[in-house]
Amino acid sequence: MVGLVRIGRPEYTGENRCWPCTIVNAVVLGLVSVLVGMVQPDIGVFVVVLGAVVIWTRGYLIPYTPTFAPRLVEWFPVDPFHTRRAGDSLGSLGSDGVGDASGEQVLRSLLDAGVVVADGDRLTLAERFETAWGERMDELAEATGEELAEAARDASSVATSARSQDGSGRSFVVLSDDAGNVSWLDRPVAIAETAAAAVLGSTPLPANRRDVAAHAVCAFLERCPACDHEIVEADARSCCGGADYSATETPPRVLACPDCDVRFFTLDVT
Repeated sequence: MVGLVRIGRPEYTGENRCWPCTIVNAVVLGLVSVLVGMVQPDIGVFVVVLGAVVIWTRGYLIPYTPTFAPRLVEWFPVDPFHTRRAGDSLGSLGSDGVGDASGEQVLRSLLDAGVVVADGDRLTLAERFETAWGERMDELAEATGEELAEAARDASSVATSARSQDGSGRSFVVLSDDAGNVSWLDRPVAIAETAAAAVLGSTPLPANRRDVAAHAVCAFLERCPACDHEIVEADARSCCGGADYSATETPPRVLACPDCDVRFFTLDVT
């Protein structure tokens, strides 16, 4: 038991387990055990049992799986939810000039529109906006998946279609535009950004900045709109390094909900 604890890798097991990677390792283990079993049946059984224990406690058997598995999954997608881009937002569609605005330009637009208020070096949300945003988030938190998808499409300046999609134990709002771009929003993100975009529609903020600005104001989010857990600063690395970052890269810091395992905003680390 001590040995099992030592080889355990909690970052690749439990809720963090990457099932496509587990399946790949299990298939390889099965093939090896069959080949060994053809020569020595007893050893073949021992190999499959030992290998299964290692995969279950460590997350993988083949060395360096966290390094190559994300690329393997991208070429051979076992699960479309696993290969989606983490951190998608309303502004991810990037059409109609929305994606061209820099962070500084978006911040300046929010300041000019009175959404963000500067107090010396400290930036805060205007009280009126913060209150309206919170009220709209509370309303959307009670919405069904289809209702939320419809609200997100209406709030977006570029989305032409939206649907609710469940998979891998998560709920998403999937937005598309005329150019064929697709953005997958985790339900908590969809609630926060759809509510923000809707409220921003009543401000002087230019329409083509509204989507990316709805994401930007999530930097001020203090509690998750879906579960009410405190938003914390964490690493952006997802399962097995994720499709966004390899196991050898240092991921940026993000603001995320640990209960929902969802990121709301990527911090500027430059």
